[in-house]
Amino acid sequence: MSEIPAYMRVRAYLYNLAEHGTGEMQKIPSENELCRMFGLSRMTVREAIRGLVESRFLVTRRGVGTFVNSSIAKQSVIHFPLIGILHAGGRNVYQTASPAVRTAVLESGMIPEMILLPDSNDPLRLLEMAANHLAAVIWDSPGPEERPYLFALREKGVPLLLVGDRENLTGIGESFDLLATSRAERGRRLGALFLEYGHERICYIHNYTDAFPEKDSPENPETTSGALCAELRKYNPDAVMQYRSIGELDAVLDSFRPTVLYSENILAPYISRCLKEKGLEVPEGLSYLSYKPSASYFFNRKTVACIDEAPLLHEEVIAWLDQRILRGDLDGVFQRKVEPLILPNQTLRNRKDGK
Repeated sequence: MSEIPAYMRVRAYLYNLAEHGTGEMQKIPSENELCRMFGLSRMTVREAIRGLVESRFLVTRRGVGTFVNSSIAKQSVIHFPLIGILHAGGRNVYQTASPAVRTAVLESGMIPEMILLPDSNDPLRLLEMAANHLAAVIWDSPGPEERPYLFALREKGVPLLLVGDRENLTGIGESFDLLATSRAERGRRLGALFLEYGHERICYIHNYTDAFPEKDSPENPETTSGALCAELRKYNPDAVMQYRSIGELDAVLDSFRPTVLYSENILAPYISRCLKEKGLEVPEGLSYLSYKPSASYFFNRKTVACIDEAPLLHEEVIAWLDQRILRGDLDGVFQRKVEPLILPNQTLRNRKDGK
């Protein structure tokens, strides 16, 4: 599906501002605010506003601001349901929610709009933003520090869906609409797969810094690497896993000599380059499996083996949007467990039968 032009995203926001407004002459955000909210240039924002002024949807009052022309808006307003999407702490513009969430919103005939928490650290300001133009909010991987915002949205009646690892949402998500993945389940399934395929020397390559040791740890059974280790020890005491950073990969290949590598998909290009420098072919010399799909380009056009929750997550987001937005059913709590799907594909060799 093609990307929505930037100026149309601003117009869609303003259309919804009118539709959900009070019916009176309603002032729109300033150009500076719109630029910050959408991450756009002043020229793009002005282009969006100018077109609506020309069609008399907006009226400008010199020295005061720009307002929705309520008499015209009632006749010509077009409904673009905007779904606000936040990720993690809601402050880093470079952090984006799962592509499965964005795609599900688009395929439901709605517009995903990345939003950031207000600089004021005030949940009431976020409520004001949501009430003015958002049909619903999907929050991907919220942390404990975001609780005031979550409860404020729920108490105001804004449809809210939480998405993320169950281990991170303990104590937050039980009474919210929730799509829960599990890092531990991911690790267990990886362990079972590697044993099934006859791999006893596994290297988990990560890109975390020492500042985030809690992100994943072989000693913590609630993390991916911890659950993977436990699964290996449970069924094959001889199996060994090393948990190493991408910067250590070269040394690991020389000293540890694993039979399979596992990493997040963003590391696939670096891993591919290192393997080529070592003269290793995938999967004959060493198997590779990623978390989330990776491009076949990096592995001689071989379809990359992966584990991912995205297919089921995509379906469940669409189901939630259908229930909460399209059908307007706000009763009960919508909660689903999102299981990881493993696609072995061409970069994972089955060492037991020689395939």
